[in-house]
Amino acid sequence: MLSYRNGGFRMEFSLDRSSLSWLVQTASKPIPARATLPVLKNILIEGTSGQITVCGMNLDWGIKVTIPCQCESAGSMTVNSKLLQDVIRTLPSGEVRMSLSESEWSLLIASGTSKMYINASPGEDFPPWPEESDDYEIVLDKNVFRRMVEVGTACAVANAARPLWAACFMEVKDNELRMVSTDLFSLAVARTAVKSPEIGVIVLAKVLQDLASLLDDQDEKSVHIRVGQSHAFFSLGPVSAFARLIEGQYYAYQQVIPKSFRTQVRVDTEQLIASASRASVLASEEDKAMRLRIGSSSVTVRAGSSDKGRMEEEIPAEVEGDEMEICIQHRYALLAAKGVGTTRTVLKATGEVSPLAIEPLDDDSPVKPTFVVMPMKPGA
Repeated sequence: MLSYRNGGFRMEFSLDRSSLSWLVQTASKPIPARATLPVLKNILIEGTSGQITVCGMNLDWGIKVTIPCQCESAGSMTVNSKLLQDVIRTLPSGEVRMSLSESEWSLLIASGTSKMYINASPGEDFPPWPEESDDYEIVLDKNVFRRMVEVGTACAVANAARPLWAACFMEVKDNELRMVSTDLFSLAVARTAVKSPEIGVIVLAKVLQDLASLLDDQDEKSVHIRVGQSHAFFSLGPVSAFARLIEGQYYAYQQVIPKSFRTQVRVDTEQLIASASRASVLASEEDKAMRLRIGSSSVTVRAGSSDKGRMEEEIPAEVEGDEMEICIQHRYALLAAKGVGTTRTVLKATGEVSPLAIEPLDDDSPVKPTFVVMPMKPGA
């Protein structure tokens, strides 16, 4: 049996290795590979008489995880996240005992007959958690939140020159929550019914995607979203997170979504995905174009390039309205077709060079997706 009281150890607690590993990995999600501040490479560990809280953050967002745990005395410290994860990875399964030595500022990690010490620093060195606000709160089923994020962030792309391209606009209007992303060539909108005052905030899409990825680990069924002056806050059971709000005015996305249509085309979703996938193989690397020739009862998909070859295939369709040909990038067609989530898809067109709306058909799910693709000029 190892002794921990010699040398002034305090904040002693024990967890099984799998729980400890999950705790540290979850809290470490926001930690950047290259931190501008050395302390942001660390995680904060805080212990009280009945729980342990582990927190990690960067300049844009943070996560803290709190679980019940008998801790012999209160205390806090920060340790290097990667180093602690590497140590935990080497340990055998079973109980892991951890203690803080404030006299030497080191963390003792003990498992079986093994003892390891890693450097620590006072918890006061860690950036404070933003002050939370209860001004607005939205409660979503976690599966609805996951689907909203999947659709609503689908068109977000990293672009240093255009920060809004990497962002997601979260808006509540007319008792409807909308999540929106766009790179100005494509647009994704996810909508679901909520009861909340009207709000409109901008957060990084990757933050929402990382939060959604944590949902499978939780037994809780609801995600709580609160919005303050400078941050949005999320909670799901033992996991809490904040996201810094991005300042500025988001694009007038509603103006891009067509209000009326000359042509509506209903097709099998899997056939559309398969055709767009084959088009992506043979399309030109320069324009990545695929052409949709809308006939009276079918859509003909064409793509090709001088150095690869060409393809052409016909998809049966129910067509209402004018015949036309629309040229779009195959990756946007794939993104939309894979995102509609139903066996049938409807394409809504207003013209050969006007925005093309792509939506699910016969969709009774609580999340309503809309994708909009900007066509290329004929002959492009």
